[in-house]
Amino acid sequence: MRRHSDKDIRKAIKLALDAGWTLEKGKGHRFGTLRCGDGCEVAVWSTPRNPTTHAKRIRETVQRCPHETDA
Repeated sequence: MRRHSDKDIRKAIKLALDAGWTLEKGKGHRFGTLRCGDGCEVAVWSTPRNPTTHAKRIRETVQRCPHETDA
């Protein structure tokens, strides 16, 4: 998989992957979709308006996942 251009979003993706989530490749402006495997998902955008806020939203979604993961 290609690398995201923003360092904060890369860190958030790594946190999700370390917690057992998967990253599916996206099309167009969507870099990809992170999924926990039991229903939770979050879009990862290639060029969000505010990359820091987007990375924070990704981290929060992973941490709030009610399914059994390592988050």
